[in-house]
Amino acid sequence: MLFLFKGVRLLIALPAVLNFRRKPEIKLRLRFETTVQRVAAIIRSYFPQMLFHASVKGYRSKFRSALFSVTAYFKFLTCLARYRPRLAHILVASPADQIRNLPYILFSRLAGLRVVLQFRYDIGPAFRRLPLPLRMVVRWFYGRSHCLCFLAEGLQDDFKQKVGKFPCVVIPNPIALGYLARPPLCFSDRKHEVIFLGRFCREKGIYDLLDAALLHMKHDSEIEYHFWGDGRRPTDIPSRCCFHRWIDGDEKLDVLRRAKVLVLPSHKEAFPNVILEAMSCGTPMVVTRVGGCPNQVSSGVQGLLVEPGDPAALLRGIRRIVEDRTFWETCSRNAWSSAQSYAADIICAKWHRLYTTVLGNRCGRQFTDLQGGDSWA
Repeated sequence: MLFLFKGVRLLIALPAVLNFRRKPEIKLRLRFETTVQRVAAIIRSYFPQMLFHASVKGYRSKFRSALFSVTAYFKFLTCLARYRPRLAHILVASPADQIRNLPYILFSRLAGLRVVLQFRYDIGPAFRRLPLPLRMVVRWFYGRSHCLCFLAEGLQDDFKQKVGKFPCVVIPNPIALGYLARPPLCFSDRKHEVIFLGRFCREKGIYDLLDAALLHMKHDSEIEYHFWGDGRRPTDIPSRCCFHRWIDGDEKLDVLRRAKVLVLPSHKEAFPNVILEAMSCGTPMVVTRVGGCPNQVSSGVQGLLVEPGDPAALLRGIRRIVEDRTFWETCSRNAWSSAQSYAADIICAKWHRLYTTVLGNRCGRQFTDLQGGDSWA
């Protein structure tokens, strides 16, 4: 089971065990939802047999976090003995999870479970930084999994180049059906503002966007920039740049629906959910060409792609979308149309097919329909 208490600040990894025999209750109490938790909740709504197990809690005290991780291993073994599941779906959501999740793979395989390993970030660079002996160990454990799953084809290709070739598939994050319930607002009904949603840190490119905003305000006396998120706010904020707390749910949906453009200037990403949420609101976007973003956004279709760390390129993209109404309407229409392919029922059908395929394979680890990688469109 997954028990999350108010003291939790961050959920990094979430191994989930699929159980066809019992339906344990889940108790969730967080100050805010993480992307992992939201996606897991959507998947569980289609698979009520799922049993969640939290492997990490980000307490302020590193000792408490480490103690929880060690305790979680023993709880996982108890879970295996009590519920006797058939499949373990293990998430790798941070560089540390490369090592931290190895015991879960070992315990699952010794218990006779099928293992699906899902990567929620670009693992290639972090893997290459490991010492050679440790890389060999990690690669051996990955080979004991029955299937590796990635959020985007770009992440899968990078993994194959830097880590190795294994049976793998691509299944993106789903969009909750509530986000697709309302049609997008038209150009004239939206506020003349640019928005950013995410963590306030250099890795997310927030300073690049602030530089672009400062240049933009010299050409447009009415444009406003709104930053929604958490973290340390920058100093010397330009005028008409407003910073707000982190938002979620209907409040987040309303902000996305009323903005002219979303900007995601990150230097590093995997498969940001905010892009899918913006698409579901018909909001065009300017996104940096990193991680799985090019697999979500085609430049000139749902928005524009730019190189990371280039405020001038960000400004050109923002101005083109905001100032060209015809182009804005084209991108909005295409974004709304693209969002339909990420609907929760479509994505969960892909998970059902994967679970069924893995559980139905009785001939060993390697099987043909996952060998070359499959987007399962």
